[in-house]
Amino acid sequence: MSKKKVLFVCIHNSARSQMAEAFLNKLAGDRFEAESAGLKKGTLNPVVVEAMKEIGIDISKNQTKDVSGFFKKGRIYSNVITVCDEASAERCPVFPGLEKQLHWSFSDPSQFQGTHEERLAQTRRLRDEIKYKIEEFIKQEVITTPIILQSVITCPECGHKKEELMPADACRFLYECENCKTVLKPEKGDCCVFCSYGSVPCPPVQERGRSGCCT
Repeated sequence: MSKKKVLFVCIHNSARSQMAEAFLNKLAGDRFEAESAGLKKGTLNPVVVEAMKEIGIDISKNQTKDVSGFFKKGRIYSNVITVCDEASAERCPVFPGLEKQLHWSFSDPSQFQGTHEERLAQTRRLRDEIKYKIEEFIKQEVITTPIILQSVITCPECGHKKEELMPADACRFLYECENCKTVLKPEKGDCCVFCSYGSVPCPPVQERGRSGCCT
């Protein structure tokens, strides 16, 4: 199953777009490939890095990028989502072949005032707002995306391939290769053999993402 490519854009690619990219890749990386960029390159916001690290997401090594560079390279995206103020969003180039161009307005964390703890508290609230919006985006995309029930399993031992019909509302934990008779089990972090060895993940993961599988 090919992944939909999504680009998040803010002013400097220092905070809001970085968080949105990280959340979409973490929550639904099996269906989406997210990137982020700024209207111009800035520097990663250290308070944002700290807030994301608190929930187990490390963006400290991310590089900031310029959206014009992506545009000039002819990058193709299903969705481009601006996460800055509306006036700034209007400066984002229109990429060819877009399915949707969306705008989500979030507060700019570079403008947060107060002590470090006060700015961190405001950044946590922003982080959680962005995560919620990403979760809603995933749900909406699922509504308009048909569930695929066929998946080709490739045996890691002998390379044999076979198309199988997946159960619509359950995960399959064991699968015996008809060629070499090896009994396959899911790899660590996967809910079933289709998510580990199939060309398409199981329907529960297609519908709800990795965080919503049946395990």
